[in-house]
Amino acid sequence: MAKRSNGEGSAGWVTRNGIKYWRISIFEGYDSLTGKPKRKVIYGKTQKEAKAKLKEYQENHTINSDNSTLGNFFYDWIWNIKKQELKPSTFERIEGIYRLYIKPNKGLNDVKLVDVDTLYLQKITNKLLEKHTLSQIKNLNRAIGKCFDYAITINKVKNNPTKGIVYPKNHDVIEEKENYISEDEQKALIKALQGDKLEGIILLGLMCGLRLGEAMALQENDIDFDNRVIKINKSVKYVWTGERTKEGKKIYENRVTIPKTKKSIREVPFPSLLSPILKALIKKNKENKLKLGELYFDNKLIFCKETGDYLDNKQPNRRLKAALKNAEIETDIHFHSLRHIFITNCISNDINLKTIMDWVGHTDISVTMGIYAEVNKAKNLKEYDKINNMFA
Repeated sequence: MAKRSNGEGSAGWVTRNGIKYWRISIFEGYDSLTGKPKRKVIYGKTQKEAKAKLKEYQENHTINSDNSTLGNFFYDWIWNIKKQELKPSTFERIEGIYRLYIKPNKGLNDVKLVDVDTLYLQKITNKLLEKHTLSQIKNLNRAIGKCFDYAITINKVKNNPTKGIVYPKNHDVIEEKENYISEDEQKALIKALQGDKLEGIILLGLMCGLRLGEAMALQENDIDFDNRVIKINKSVKYVWTGERTKEGKKIYENRVTIPKTKKSIREVPFPSLLSPILKALIKKNKENKLKLGELYFDNKLIFCKETGDYLDNKQPNRRLKAALKNAEIETDIHFHSLRHIFITNCISNDINLKTIMDWVGHTDISVTMGIYAEVNKAKNLKEYDKINNMFA
């Protein structure tokens, strides 16, 4: 079979009534009644002839009379097409884009799909940037762009209007919170965490750079105490199931997933300070299992409720905030900030960059260095205070 061009669909030689033809079959969406895929088949005596016929068909049969609105088409796309291939957390993010940015905006929700061009979207973008950050609107247009890519494949439209959108080089956005604390503050935080039920999980973020979902999914057999190594091979996320209660509230559940990339499956060393903390947690979990019997959810988790079930994923951040307050640290950081601080600590102590990438599961060195550069801005400002105080 010959190589196909983009948008050509499946193609190959067939014989009809003893004559060979180059056949091209293109996908045109789904039948609204049966739900079955619809296809258009084009024949030519040569590949060149068939491709010419395909081009003519696509130019003349884009459904310009289609009355689908962008809002309705986007909704159908995320629920009937994308939901099948996306992770629940990614689906929820895109569904949120529809619900928060498209549905309430008549300029996006009610406009006919075929009437949307780049200039139209540019005006919408400019208006939205008056109240939203550049990152938010880029994410919105990125999602709309993927929707239009699909619309092109089923011959609803000819072009993707998001391709030519221009963004301002300078845009006032809400400043990100400072996410670095000094070495002295880190020591104060560690001291303030002593005895806290979630001391171990917070220290794994600070001392090993684990993501919250990775730490919450850890099981007993993931810890090698002899070699002080943690095996990271899964993550847990509290995600929307796509269903709602009778009252309209979203139904959530914990789902264990494999890491997004091979690099995220890794082994991370941990300090000796953590050994007794982790062992005490395992011992406590076994005692709870004996006490509750069949009522205990035996997931072999390190960090869990007394019943053995998954932690509330908001708890670690709550306990972190409380510990920061007890340590009289004014900087407002969250759990993921601990991972950034860990990377900064490693680079500041001249640990090999490749080793750091392996420990945190990065595939691109620019990501590792980007985090260091951002966090180091805050660190450098605090260092400069020493100079500033000389003239105060």
